[in-house]
Amino acid sequence: AMGGGRLGPDFFFLVSGLLMGRSIRKERERDKTEQAICDDEPLDLGKKTLRFFLKKYLAIFPYHLICFTALFILRLYSRKIWDNAADVFAFLLDSIPEFLLLQKFGFPAVDVNIVEWYLSAMLIAILLLYPIAYRYYSMFVRVIAPLFALWILGTLTYCLGTFSDQDLWAGIGYVGLLRAIAEMSLGMSAFELSRYAASLQLSDGMRNLLTGAEVFGFLVTVVYALFGAASTFEIQIVLFLTVSIMLSFTGQTRWDDSFRRPWILWLGKMNLSFYLSQLLGLNIVRLWITTPPMAIRCLLVILITMLCALPVQYLGDIVKDKMNKIN
Repeated sequence: AMGGGRLGPDFFFLVSGLLMGRSIRKERERDKTEQAICDDEPLDLGKKTLRFFLKKYLAIFPYHLICFTALFILRLYSRKIWDNAADVFAFLLDSIPEFLLLQKFGFPAVDVNIVEWYLSAMLIAILLLYPIAYRYYSMFVRVIAPLFALWILGTLTYCLGTFSDQDLWAGIGYVGLLRAIAEMSLGMSAFELSRYAASLQLSDGMRNLLTGAEVFGFLVTVVYALFGAASTFEIQIVLFLTVSIMLSFTGQTRWDDSFRRPWILWLGKMNLSFYLSQLLGLNIVRLWITTPPMAIRCLLVILITMLCALPVQYLGDIVKDKMNKIN
């Protein structure tokens, strides 16, 4: 196991916060224009928050639905409760909070697809952060968001020794949820910094310097994920990661055009399905492919996960199109 290998959710929360900040800024600018043209209907922030949340929820749910169903059936088999109707029914009821992505509120979860915890945390954080950021955008991204981030992460570190163990309970909620709130807030501040940096006229030398800083931050993060010890230097690594992500979104670094290739965009589209399918690959190998050496089994997990992700993506796209037509 990699001691520092819990950084995936940090990257996700930071990028999610950055993209959320970008969306909110665009919405505010569009709403100001529309209000200037037609001021008949006052802004309903509750409706806007719910609309933004549902858009995110429905973008995730179809792929979650397909993968969750497959893993639910696999769990029934692996836990040997398939033949007992009462056990199946109890397992079904227990899985409802997780199926609805509500588990990070604190409801007991049966861990059908345990890796989805970060999606639940993100969705809850959206409901809390969106109305504050929309109403007080400048104050939030410049003052409140970094305060939220450092205060929450610092408190978790002081009291629990870590903010990367998502299953710890911190009195008012799971560490994973508080981590999402903190790091998405930090990501929103990073967006504002990236927007400012993108507006600057920089020399080639300065662009090279920023590229070096971007690469260095990502390199430090990867090295820590591979070789670092758990619960050490967490905030330092998150800050390195934040700076590198911020620089990546400025469009000022040398790598900007390299990530716009079709195959990279395709991988980006498949990212959610790959991630959700990882326990399918892992459990298929664990249950039925037990004789090869560990290195071969690890490679098989990756290969089977990628193969499982393809139908998850295909069926999820179909469900998503149906849901969009209903809406």
